[in-house]
Amino acid sequence: MKALVILLLLAAPASAERWDRMADRIQGGGYLHYELSGWTQIDDDTMASQRGRSDQLVLAGVRMGGFIGAGATIGYHLGLDLFAGSTIGERGFAYDVAFYPLGIAARFGKTSVIAIGTGIGATGAVGTLEDGAIVPVQASFEL
Repeated sequence: MKALVILLLLAAPASAERWDRMADRIQGGGYLHYELSGWTQIDDDTMASQRGRSDQLVLAGVRMGGFIGAGATIGYHLGLDLFAGSTIGERGFAYDVAFYPLGIAARFGKTSVIAIGTGIGATGAVGTLEDGAIVPVQASFEL
């Protein structure tokens, strides 16, 4: 296998022009949003707070993403969410993180973009809320 790779590398002509042409066509952009959010449990389980489980949560963090493509309109989208905070009452460390490696973005105008992505994440609060894996879907619309 190593010999085959070496043979292919030696046989293929190196050309900087091909990469220069591609670099001229590649376009992209990115965004970074700060967010502060509060969550409240909404259900009929009034016993949750009596069992020592919290029903309120405050998180602060960032949502960041970017897109890149060879054309001016459609491109690949990638995103990352990082949030940390605390539960109210029990004061347990809370987190919500997500990585969006699969996405597509459509650019229109000079600064506008619409994007959708999916990936994997984790959420929970130490000692108060159960940890869980999530499969998030995120849609972004920037004007």
